Amino acid sequence: MEPYRFKNGRAALNPPFWRNASAFITAAEKRGIIVLVDLCDRYGATPKEFSTNPLNAALGGPLHTGLPQLYSAPEVIEMIRLGASRLAEHSNVILQVCNEPGGYADIRQVTAFHRKAIAAIRSANPQALIAINPVLNAQGLPLIPDARKVGAQLVTIHNAGLKNPAEAGQCRADWIARRAEAIWKLLQLPVVLDTDGLHQKSLPCCREKHEALIQIVAGARGAAGVNHRGTEPPEPVDEKALAIIGGKGA
Repeated sequence: MEPYRFKNGRAALNPPFWRNASAFITAAEKRGIIVLVDLCDRYGATPKEFSTNPLNAALGGPLHTGLPQLYSAPEVIEMIRLGASRLAEHSNVILQVCNEPGGYADIRQVTAFHRKAIAAIRSANPQALIAINPVLNAQGLPLIPDARKVGAQLVTIHNAGLKNPAEAGQCRADWIARRAEAIWKLLQLPVVLDTDGLHQKSLPCCREKHEALIQIVAGARGAAGVNHRGTEPPEPVDEKALAIIGGKGA
């Protein structure tokens, strides 16, 4: 089910999707769970995927070329604003501007896109907690060094980075810990860590290292928490770090 319906390039909310999303977020809140919502995604806008993307002008959307037009179209900013407005009733939500931005665009264009998108989110939801998923270079460092200037309050990172850490003789947990620490030191923003995939049996990551990683990142490195999409129960997260997510102070 798509979150938006498009007609003549303009987005409108798809009510059934947002009713389901709202019910899910409400249920999560009752369990003390924070939900991270991607308001935009570059996947599906690449040339090989774009033909079936609802944003495609041939299907009623605003984009004629996919990427990099995704980062410059005012209709996309309006789409993001609509989503942020619909979620304003929920206090247990982190709004992420775009999942894994970059590709087919330079860093100036992606940075400008984030600045406009965050301004639109703020206009619709002044109390929103906004995250960015920064474009990363080969060393895993963010290419949006002015993240705070564009208005982001959190930075999210994923567990990928090396195509195959096992082949490089590295434990994925060790790699992520170094990456999270480097991003924290560079941006001085709380880090939301996505631990999906850390338990894959093909990787040389033992559970003890995973638990140590969570404690290091969530406690000592200023992380905002853990978004755990795996099949195993999430590990405990530092209470002080969770307070950052809830807006209760650092």
